[in-house]
Amino acid sequence: MLVVKVGDPAAGAGVTFTGFKDPVLNATGQLAFAATIAGPGISSANNTGLWTNAFAGGALTMVAQKGAVADAADGAKLLSFASVSLQGAEVLYVASLQGGAPLVTSANNRAAYAVTSASNGEVSTNLVRQVVREGQVFGSTTVRSFKLLAATSGSPGQGRAHTEGNAAFLVLLANGTQALVDGMGGSLTPFAQTGQVTGGALLPAATFKSFGPVAAPDTTYAAMISTLTSGVGGVTSANAKGIFLGIGGAFEPVARVTGVTGITGATFRAFKDPVLAPATGAVAFPATIKGLGVVTSSDDATLWWRPAGGTLTLLAREGSQPAETGAGVKWKTFASLAISGGGRGGPLFTATLLQGSGGVSKTNDAGIWAVDSAGALRLLVREGDVIGGKTVKTFTALTGVSGSPGVTRSFSNNTNQVIYRATFTDGSQAVVTVHVP
Repeated sequence: MLVVKVGDPAAGAGVTFTGFKDPVLNATGQLAFAATIAGPGISSANNTGLWTNAFAGGALTMVAQKGAVADAADGAKLLSFASVSLQGAEVLYVASLQGGAPLVTSANNRAAYAVTSASNGEVSTNLVRQVVREGQVFGSTTVRSFKLLAATSGSPGQGRAHTEGNAAFLVLLANGTQALVDGMGGSLTPFAQTGQVTGGALLPAATFKSFGPVAAPDTTYAAMISTLTSGVGGVTSANAKGIFLGIGGAFEPVARVTGVTGITGATFRAFKDPVLAPATGAVAFPATIKGLGVVTSSDDATLWWRPAGGTLTLLAREGSQPAETGAGVKWKTFASLAISGGGRGGPLFTATLLQGSGGVSKTNDAGIWAVDSAGALRLLVREGDVIGGKTVKTFTALTGVSGSPGVTRSFSNNTNQVIYRATFTDGSQAVVTVHVP
C-alpha cells in the first residue's frame, strides 16, 4: 500500500513532499517518518518535518516542523530532528533547538518531545509533551545530557526506551552523577541513581556508581550495564561492573566481571549493553570472557541470554560451530544482537563466519540466527542461500538507520517474524520475511 510519495501535498497550499527518511512502524502497521518539503512559504528554515498516520482517523498528520516553537517558556525553536519513534498512537522524537529568549546555548539546545492527538469530534489537535531537555532542573542539580533513541553498539536494531505513554532513559547530571529515569507525565522520575542501593537480595548493601543505556521496554522490567561503588556492600574494583535486571525497583546481577560463566576455567571479562524482551524479563547480552589456558583471542567473544524465569545460558561463542552449518565452520564475530517479545523473548543476531573454516568464503560468511520456541538456535538466512531461484549476495538486518536510530527494526514482537532486505547476485533486491517457529 502506497502511503505517500514525492510530489504529494504536505503542509499548506502548494506545499509538497520532496524527500523522505526511512519510516518507523508501530505494532499495527501505522508509521511515522521525517521528510523534506518545498513550496510557498517554505525555506531552509522550515523545510523539514515529522509526519504520522497513527492518529485517530488515519490521516497523514504533521507532528513537528523545523522552525516551529518547541518550548513556550523561552521561545526555543526546532532546528533539526535526530531520531523518531512510534509506539501505539504516540510519536517520540529527539531534536536540536535554536533561538529563544534568553538565547538557547549548548547547555540546553537538545530535547525530546512526545506527541499524541486529541479530538472534540470536529477538530483534532496535536498534544505535545516535553519529555526531557538539557538544562532542566533535576532535584538539586540540572540535566547535562541524556541518552534516548540512540543506537547502541552491539544491538543497533533493538529499541530500548519507548513505550506508549512512557520513555525510560539515562540522564547525565551537572553534578557528575547519573540517573535512570521514567519520563511520564512531563516529569523525570528516577528509578535508579548514583549512590542508590541495588535493592536486590544478592547485593543488598551495594550501591550504584554509573550506568549504561537502559533497556526498559515496559514499566515492569529494566536492564543495563552498571558499575557499583567499590568498597561498599562487598563489592571490589575487580567485580564492580555487571549486567543488572530490575524488577519492581529491585536490581539483581545477571552476570558480573570475574564471575563464573559455566565454561570450565572461564570468567566474564567485559560486557556490552543488554537487550530486554517486552513484558517477560528475558535478557540477552554480548560479553568477552577470559581464562588462562582455556580462552584465547580467537574464542573470547560470546553471546548470552537468560530466558524469563530461567538460568543464564551460552548462546554462541566465537570459534565454535554455528547452528545449521557444515562441519568445520566457525563463528568469527557477532554484529548485532536483539531479542523479541511475543511471550517468548527469544534472541536473534547477525554474525560473520571465519573464512577458510568449513568452506566459508567472502560469498557466504554472514548470516542471521534466532532462537525458536523450543529454545534451539536456528539459521534463518546465510549469504549464498538460494531464495526464489536467486542467490543471496548480501542482506541487511538489525541495523541502525539514520533518522530513527534506537528503534526496533527487522523483527516483530507479536508474530515472531524476522524481516530483512536481500540483495541477489544478479543485482536485484527483495524484502523477505521469515517466521521463527
